[in-house]
Amino acid sequence: MSERFLHIYESVLQDPNGVKMPNPISDNFDKCLLHIDDLLSSAILLSQNRRYTQALFLAITAVEESVKAEVYCFRSKNENNGRPAKDSLKKHEIKHKAAVNEEILLIGKRVQNVIGDELTVQIYDNFGKGKTRELRENCLYFEVQADKLIIPTENITPKIAISYILACIEIIDDKLVGWTNLSMKLSTSFDKYFDTLKTIYNSLC
Repeated sequence: MSERFLHIYESVLQDPNGVKMPNPISDNFDKCLLHIDDLLSSAILLSQNRRYTQALFLAITAVEESVKAEVYCFRSKNENNGRPAKDSLKKHEIKHKAAVNEEILLIGKRVQNVIGDELTVQIYDNFGKGKTRELRENCLYFEVQADKLIIPTENITPKIAISYILACIEIIDDKLVGWTNLSMKLSTSFDKYFDTLKTIYNSLC
């Protein structure tokens, strides 16, 4: 386990203002799983309809929700005194950093086999360093740079969007599958999403 990931994960897990999953924990965890699956299935539909930047936004959001679902279940106490806004997981970059343990994710080769080793490492590194927050914003918002208007589709290519979504599925699968019976069933759905995106990615080459 990388030292960077261990540090950030311990900090969110022990956050004295952190939100804890309410009881019954397993039932509420499964409720989160269905919500995350909805986000991913919507991302797939958008990708199939060439709405790649919107799809990426939902996939990154699904990763963030996965981090929350996992961490909320393992927090042992909640001392926020009714002030959940102070939870460190309210910050996008913190959720992104807590999402990716590169040393574990890079053991599997599923993502690398589609998009290559270099881009896979770069994507996980961007998550781990909190650099994905800007990408998430660029998925939806236009901006002005040097007196030039830039819309999301000019900022993010279809191949980059699909590459990130493939990595998002792998991150979610690694974080959530195995904890409940429902998570094991949803693993099949995640595999189908991955295969669908793999076909789309290859069609873009």
